[in-house]
Amino acid sequence: MKRLLVLSMLLVMLLPIMAFASEGYGAGAGKEGETYDVEQILIYALQDEYLARAEYTAITENFKVGRPFANIMRAEGVHIDLLLPLFAAYGVPVPADTAASLVTLPDSLESAYQLGVKAEEANIMMYDTFLKQKNLPLDVAHVLETLKWSSGNHLNAFSQGLGRNTTGRAGGGGCGCWDGSLDSEENDPNNNWSSSSSSTFE
Repeated sequence: MKRLLVLSMLLVMLLPIMAFASEGYGAGAGKEGETYDVEQILIYALQDEYLARAEYTAITENFKVGRPFANIMRAEGVHIDLLLPLFAAYGVPVPADTAASLVTLPDSLESAYQLGVKAEEANIMMYDTFLKQKNLPLDVAHVLETLKWSSGNHLNAFSQGLGRNTTGRAGGGGCGCWDGSLDSEENDPNNNWSSSSSSTFE
């Protein structure tokens, strides 16, 4: 009975992280050492951005928080806008956004920060895998590098928020957490920005 109780508790703790690691969807579909074509790369990348936006939207609305979740939620929308022109360029149908159905809401704000850290780590690993693919078109690689760099900024924001133990006080500007607002063209050392990007890109 005790073992069953422990296993149940572990499963509950893992559910929020599983929302970002759904097998066959987004970052959960990317496996190190596997080969992916452009269509797969674009679909998995877009799915992962869909999922991040859905999760941060749910966290923002449920916990009534602002930075950094609200800022990064909006940034995920910009990431999606950067990916969509590639679908048209390579004749890939744009998948429907069904990410909301995969979201499991964390039980606390601290858990939300933990989930954000895990999600951005998985996102970066996914882009690392895709960028290692042979004969990757330059325009696709450019966008992936941009999104990977941005995810690094999001990871820093969530890590700092988690480190400050902001449970219950990270609302609309009162937590003192870095919100990723330094993510801008002039702060990108690799000049990964697309000419179509705006100052809202984070």
